[in-house]
Amino acid sequence: MLVGFLGSGNMARALAAGWGEPFVCTDGGSGRAARMAADLGGEALASNAELLRRVDLVVLAHKP
Repeated sequence: MLVGFLGSGNMARALAAGWGEPFVCTDGGSGRAARMAADLGGEALASNAELLRRVDLVVLAHKP
């Protein structure tokens, strides 16, 4: 199952580290998605729309 994290902050990083499966992630332009993907073995995507097309499960990981 491919999980996608909308948001790449502290909460997303903690969840992704414990997930143990491949994941994809996005950010709002901060560059954190690329760092999270590189550190934890995931893939950073360019848009939320691309993430939604590709994943089986979406985790909304950002502040309201």
